[in-house]
Amino acid sequence: MHSWYFDFTLAEITVRKTVFDQSESLRRMSVPGNTIPEQQLIQGCADNDRKSQEHLYKRYYNPMLALCFRYTKQQEDAIEVLHEGLLKVYQNIREFDASKSALYTWIHTIMVRTAIDFLRKRRLKTVNIEWKSDSE
Repeated sequence: MHSWYFDFTLAEITVRKTVFDQSESLRRMSVPGNTIPEQQLIQGCADNDRKSQEHLYKRYYNPMLALCFRYTKQQEDAIEVLHEGLLKVYQNIREFDASKSALYTWIHTIMVRTAIDFLRKRRLKTVNIEWKSDSE
């Protein structure tokens, strides 16, 4: 069985292909949090259930962190964007409409918008200051 995972280092992502053997324990480890059906997960998050929120976090952590990293290019910034985006997901989960998009697509859209907002804020905070000495 082939599985992809992301190894985050200080300014890069290394995608490594790992071959897992067929043991039951490794198969369970390779797919954490995917045991709850999506609709039940959505309802649990809407009801502010911490276990459902934890499962959602584990299910989408790797792909969404990789997405955030593509925008920010910094591990710390990517984690900050991820957490801010997931907070928005938790706050707005009641607005999710399964007839319009898949949950993954909805979360992906929120993450992209959060990353763009983060980059805009950072750009606005960057200001050049020229210091003049007293002798001038």
